[in-house]
Amino acid sequence: MSIEDVKRNKVLKVKAEQDLLFFTRYIFKENHNQKFKIADHLRIIADTLHKVAKGDITRLIINIPPRYGKTELAVKMFIAWGLALNPKSKFIHLSYSDDLALDNSQFTKEYIDSEAYQKLWPVQLKKDSKSKKKWYTEQGGGVYATAAGGAVTGFGAGSIKEDEKEFKEILTTLSTLRDKLKQFSGAIIIDDPLKPDDAKSDVKRLAVNERYNNTIRSRVNDRSTPIIVIMQRLHEEDLSGFLLDGGSGEDWYHLKLSAIKEDGTALWPDKHTIEELNVIKKAAPYMFAGQMEQEPAPLDGGKIKREWFEVVDISEVPNNIVRNLYIDGAYTKKTTNDPTGLTVTGFDKLTNTLYVFNKDDQWLEMPELLEYVPVFAKENNLTIKSRTRIEPKASGKTLKQLLKNQTKLNSSEITGNHVGEGKEARVDACSSIMEAGRVKLVKGSWNKTFLDQLAMFPNAKHDEQVDNICYAIYDEFDELNDWNPILNEFKVIDSFPKLDTVMHCCALFNENKKSSLIKVGVKDNDLYIHELFCDYTTNHSSMFKEEIDSILVGYEVSNGYISALRNKEIVAWNNSMTDREKIPSANKLNEYNIFITEDSVNLIDNFKKFSYDVEANGLLKNTPKTTDDETILPLLALFKAKDKLW
Repeated sequence: MSIEDVKRNKVLKVKAEQDLLFFTRYIFKENHNQKFKIADHLRIIADTLHKVAKGDITRLIINIPPRYGKTELAVKMFIAWGLALNPKSKFIHLSYSDDLALDNSQFTKEYIDSEAYQKLWPVQLKKDSKSKKKWYTEQGGGVYATAAGGAVTGFGAGSIKEDEKEFKEILTTLSTLRDKLKQFSGAIIIDDPLKPDDAKSDVKRLAVNERYNNTIRSRVNDRSTPIIVIMQRLHEEDLSGFLLDGGSGEDWYHLKLSAIKEDGTALWPDKHTIEELNVIKKAAPYMFAGQMEQEPAPLDGGKIKREWFEVVDISEVPNNIVRNLYIDGAYTKKTTNDPTGLTVTGFDKLTNTLYVFNKDDQWLEMPELLEYVPVFAKENNLTIKSRTRIEPKASGKTLKQLLKNQTKLNSSEITGNHVGEGKEARVDACSSIMEAGRVKLVKGSWNKTFLDQLAMFPNAKHDEQVDNICYAIYDEFDELNDWNPILNEFKVIDSFPKLDTVMHCCALFNENKKSSLIKVGVKDNDLYIHELFCDYTTNHSSMFKEEIDSILVGYEVSNGYISALRNKEIVAWNNSMTDREKIPSANKLNEYNIFITEDSVNLIDNFKKFSYDVEANGLLKNTPKTTDDETILPLLALFKAKDKLW
């Protein structure tokens, strides 16, 4: 070997030991006779692994799309590089299958045995190290490779430091990066611990997560030995999700590499252009969210649609809207539990629109939450007119009282029959409001996670924002005289006009002495209503059709309507049974100008008193603000007319 070759090799050795990416390019080119393609995300991974080797990071999670070079760089090359730095290094390599782990182990051995490697680092493998599963260097280092679910016995990663204090003192005196890197003594590298198909199995996910806590983490020879998890995201509760949510009690450095970067460009254009990525995303959104964007999410639940919500700029929102705060509390620091959800909303009475200004999710215990809520309220412009509404769990009652006593917030419990209903029942009741586009989001970085949770309900891991938005809808859209587009937004006219399309409709409760008859007409976008008859005193319990007809002398009543009103369905509805009268969606009436004749005294009075609750299919559920059934009668008649007229 010439002097020039010796000098060249010395330079190569120094540069390769100081730079993992340079090492990779050198070894890959010499072994495969082609260049290793460098991309920005590989530089980021290499820089992060440098921090691991220096001891700056001891717990690392790398989430990256499949086939983006992670295994070549972060497993095969990183192990070979680590043994070049320190032949005593010990690595444990785990994957979801034995075959993958053993293949990676074999490739690493071949790199070490290669002429290019041996020329710079004469690391000798023991003669009996023929196995792919476990092999050693002459200096005592080595690799143990197996499936993540397999046994890991008789082998530990890293080296045992006899005197931790002495070791730290030595590290502080090291003067160069190369010297510091040479102290690296191995790691546990977990590459793809879960098979994509297995991610759907709760049992298999749980087995991998529990195995980490019960077995894998204990295989380090020293607490400073790094553990690296490299994987595409497959499920909210895969190993990455489990660890990031605090499942192991360790602090993890998280490197998340999405196929589409925050600026909307492709992470690796040589692999996938942005156009190709968008095609893949459209074809398989669920797969793309997890495996490509590293934001795993359950399939949309179907009850709430993302497209129902318009995102608007704050400049488009009236500045006089009072903001309210809704809190669905959890009061715990455990990230495996639900967080405390905070949602800031405001209602525009002129347009009947509920605006969502901001949302936050916090894992805080009561004392910390008590400090956080007033700060959050101030940051979101709550005023003396604002309400802080709290879900009345046991701890919610405590928070309400503490906020009332210790802050200036107007705290109160959320009340009403809907509080005791199930979550899905509340969503069903509120979905028509959301579907009508009456809930708008103010543009913010929180929009995506908020919409994700709503759209994934009831499949999402958490649902605190779903609860809060439903409570806000109940408060604003079910409050007496605050919003009643059908009953409160009408004009009084002198008399009923002459119209081509007119019909008469009757509503009758057989057992409650009440009946009502109205005349309804439509012309263009104008809806006219006139009360012809309203009797709240006569007992109709024994009334036959002939007697009803005598009341309606001179009026044309729609065929079959009286008999329909006399059946058990109406009685059951009146008694708050589950089989209630179904009426068409109320939102259609918003397209009409409503006119009521001035002599329809009872009709006008009752419409003003009436408060209603519209569920998903236009179900008239109850009248929480009044117990007088007469307020319901003309409305029932009106909706029956709606079926016939438009």
